[in-house]
Amino acid sequence: MKSPPTYPIASLTETAASPITPLNDNTPSPQIHSLPIYVTPNNFDISGGVVPSPPMTSLTLSPTNSTFLLLNSNELDGSPESQSELMNDEIFKLGVTDVEDQIKEIRPEEAMEICSRRHAKEKTTKRSKKKREADELRVKKNEEPSPKPRKDRTLKCPEPKCKSKPWSNKKKFQDHLAGHDIRCFVCKLCKNDFPRFDNAVGHLLRSKKPTHVRNRENLLAKKRFEKQLEINSQSSESSTPSFTSF
Repeated sequence: MKSPPTYPIASLTETAASPITPLNDNTPSPQIHSLPIYVTPNNFDISGGVVPSPPMTSLTLSPTNSTFLLLNSNELDGSPESQSELMNDEIFKLGVTDVEDQIKEIRPEEAMEICSRRHAKEKTTKRSKKKREADELRVKKNEEPSPKPRKDRTLKCPEPKCKSKPWSNKKKFQDHLAGHDIRCFVCKLCKNDFPRFDNAVGHLLRSKKPTHVRNRENLLAKKRFEKQLEINSQSSESSTPSFTSF
């Protein structure tokens, strides 16, 4: 058998150390582009006046190395201007006391006459059977004797055919009149009538009619104005120096 050929070690070392010749000698060499550096007047206390463009704005750090915002002095004091801005952010809501003056309460006898005319025109929407049954149950429950001392029953039903006893509780009396479709509360804006006071209040607070929407806007503006007057009076009282006699 023939022995494998041997190669000198020096020839292998020279081959590994020799440079590799590229196949294509026309490959373009990479180009290095330098970033633009602008020379400005030395306003930054930097030697030579050479700064990168545009200059970086450093963040303002607090003693705890946390960023903070610089607020206007008017936002930190208790001036009326800043308080009025805070007041405008508050959510004003209308309640019963804001609209109760716009509800007119008429006598049950007068409401009975209106009810008769309304039924004569046959344009009245009848209450549902479920509501009528609830009214009857409420009336029967109120007529049952109870050990509690009763108040003076001064509220009488104007319905001629009604045999119920006079009432002392006004809300329950309104429920009873609602069973007869007698409405004692009239909206002053649209003249719609309602059997219960809270029904009229809900109508004024939630109606989408343009007149009612504008009315709510005016009431809210009035509340904001009164709140502003209160804030101004408080700020003027706090700014007035007090003199103590010795």
